[in-house]
Amino acid sequence: MSVAGTVFAAIDGKQPVAGAKVSLTDATGRTVAVETNCAGNFYLEPSAWTPTFPLRASISLGAETQTMTTLIHREASCAACHQPTLSASSPGPVFLFKGAVPAGVPGGCR
Repeated sequence: MSVAGTVFAAIDGKQPVAGAKVSLTDATGRTVAVETNCAGNFYLEPSAWTPTFPLRASISLGAETQTMTTLIHREASCAACHQPTLSASSPGPVFLFKGAVPAGVPGGCR
């Protein structure tokens, strides 16, 4: 994979978000967007995009957008830094809603 990760509705990392748009921009200014699947996962294979690091990232669903405040320097997996729980060494899961999660957010495979 060139880049891969999972988007959750809230910081608790319990509810995946399906259909979220993940936008990534590399050091050369090339931007690619990919949509999360029912499990909240997204990925780009090298045949689709081989970025030049560092990357900027944002996620959105409808009017809700979160932009990563730091750069992705060389780790192609969000899990390299985003561990399941918030700690001094991890910002916690990648999540979309800072407050209460609205009803009807899509996610979860059936």
